[in-house]
Amino acid sequence: MALRDQFLASMGNAACTVSIVTTDGTAGREGATVSAMSSVSADTPQPTLLVCINETSATVQAIKVNGVFCVNLLRDVSATCLIKRPGAG
Repeated sequence: MALRDQFLASMGNAACTVSIVTTDGTAGREGATVSAMSSVSADTPQPTLLVCINETSATVQAIKVNGVFCVNLLRDVSATCLIKRPGAG
């Protein structure tokens, strides 16, 4: 399946979800639970997402240094298993 088609299929399942955003690289592994994630475009060379995370979080700082991130969409049954750490994100 082409990247565009995979992107559209995934975003079609993201109407109201909780997502886990992670990064790994020279700045280390970090992650955050987010509910503010949306598709922007599938018609660009790289499909585009909008993910809202507090700019002062360790996750954002690591994403900036690592230059990559991954978004995993959780099903409603998975989202109930999340534990929020104070100050996490």
